Amino acid sequence: MRALGSYLLSSRLATGALGEAYLAGRPEEDADPLWVKVLRPELSSNLRFRRILQTEAPGGIAFAHPNAVPLLEIGQDGDDTFLVTPFVRGQSLSAVMRRARVEGPPLSQPLACWIILQVCRALSAAHKVPWFEGAPGPLVHGAVSPRSILVGYDGSVRLAGLGYGRSRATVAPAGPRLAYAAPEVLAGRDLVPRTDVYGVGVTLHDALSGRTVYRRPDEAATRAAVLAGNAAPVSPRNLTVRPEVGEAVQHMMAPRVDARAPDLAELEALLEVEAGDEVVRRAELQALLSDLFREEQQVQARQVGAAIRASGGTGDLPPSVSGDLAPALVPPAPVVVEVEEDVDLDIDVVEPLPTPEPVEDDPGPAVAVVPPDDDLDIEVVEEAIRSDDAPPPNPFVTAVLGRRSS
Repeated sequence: MRALGSYLLSSRLATGALGEAYLAGRPEEDADPLWVKVLRPELSSNLRFRRILQTEAPGGIAFAHPNAVPLLEIGQDGDDTFLVTPFVRGQSLSAVMRRARVEGPPLSQPLACWIILQVCRALSAAHKVPWFEGAPGPLVHGAVSPRSILVGYDGSVRLAGLGYGRSRATVAPAGPRLAYAAPEVLAGRDLVPRTDVYGVGVTLHDALSGRTVYRRPDEAATRAAVLAGNAAPVSPRNLTVRPEVGEAVQHMMAPRVDARAPDLAELEALLEVEAGDEVVRRAELQALLSDLFREEQQVQARQVGAAIRASGGTGDLPPSVSGDLAPALVPPAPVVVEVEEDVDLDIDVVEPLPTPEPVEDDPGPAVAVVPPDDDLDIEVVEEAIRSDDAPPPNPFVTAVLGRRSS
C-alpha cells in the first residue's frame, strides 16, 4: 500500500504515455473508488508541461458535464504530480468495439450514433468554456478516440480526458492513438474545436464500419495515411448507414482544418434522429455490455471491493458506483488488455487482465499490468501544441495544484 497525497494506492493497473494508473481510495473513507494517474518523472519535472497543466487545471476541474469524466484533482506530492478522477465500472469504447467485432453482436448503427451523440454533447459544452480565465480559446480535448470514450455497465457514456488536453498535447502522439490524431496535431499546431470535430468523425467512422480506417502496420505508415486523408467512405462498408450520415462523417474527417464544420451542432442534430429513443439506447448498451463483459464485471467488482477495504472501508460497493449518480469513469477496465487501436482497435483484442500487482511501500522499478488499450484517461498521448496564449507561470509551490470542491 502506497500513500500519495491524501490517497492510498492499492493496485497498479496500467501504464500509459503519461505515466502509471492506480486504483485508489482515501484512508478510512468508505467512498467510491478513484483512479489516480501518477505522471512520468520527466513530465513532472518538465517546466513547460507543468506550466500548461497549472494554467488549465482550474478550468478543467471546474468543468462539469454528465457526459464527461470529472477531473477531481491535480496534485503534487514531493516530486510526483498526479491526476485524480472517479473510477466507475465499465469499458472503453475501443474494448467494446473490439469484443463485439470478435464475439458479436456488433454495435448497431443507432447505438453507435447514440454513444457518439453523448460525446458531442460533452465537447459542445467544453467548447463554450475558456481554457483559463480570459483565454481566447476554449477547453479542447485534442485526443478523442474510442479509447477516451468510457461506457459504464449502467449504460452511461462519458468522455475521459477533458480538462488537461493542452498538457497532454505536449506528448507526441504514438501507438494506437496515432490513427486518431488530427493532421494539425501531427504538425504541432494549436488545438482548436475543429480538432475535436476531426477526432469525433474518425471515431464515428470506425464505430460504424467496424474497422480502424487509418491504422497501418507501422507508425510511419499510419502517420502518412492520416496526413493523406484518403479515408474510404463509411457507407459502402455498412449498407445500413444512410448517405447523410456518411457524408457528415467524411466532412468531419477533412484533413484541412478549415474544411471541417466549425462545431458539432449539425452532427448532434443528425445523430439525435439516427439514435432514436434515449431510454431504448441506454438499455441496449447495458444489455450489450452485460453480454460481452459478464466476467469482467465480476472481476472489476472484486478489485474495487479490495481497494476500498485496503484503504480502511468495508469493501461494500456504494450504490453510486453503478447507479445514475456515479461520476463515472472507466478506464478500459482493469480486466481488459487492449492493444490500442486495432492495436487497439487502439488496439486490439481482448483479454482478461492478470490480478493487479499490490503496491508496496517501495514498488521498485517493476511495472505492473500494461493494457495497451489503457485509456486511462491518464491516458494518453498527444501532440505538441504551442501555448503562446498561456499566462505567465505561477510558482509551482503548493502541494495541490487544484481540487474540485465537494
